[in-house]
Amino acid sequence: MSNKKQKKNRPSNRNMKEKLFNTFGTICMLCENNFDKKDLQLHHLEKWEHTHTTTYEQSSLTCDICHKRIHKEERNDKIKYNILNNKIREYKKIYGKGRG
Repeated sequence: MSNKKQKKNRPSNRNMKEKLFNTFGTICMLCENNFDKKDLQLHHLEKWEHTHTTTYEQSSLTCDICHKRIHKEERNDKIKYNILNNKIREYKKIYGKGRG
């Protein structure tokens, strides 16, 4: 099984995506566009490889384009990578209050 398939099929990832859908709907937390559930990906604000856990605080929903953009910046420009992740954190603070 590929590493990508292993990540997608982690029970904690599937459960967290559902929790995020229930709280935020089907909106990408970076570009703020609406998508079908199947078109959103779970993005870990803290790399899973470092934490080995999927928590609500460090999880977000992103569309494929934004998810690729985040990880491209992770490789190329750490400052932009941190700015993108901080934008998602702010989105969660603003739109997640009193939900979930």
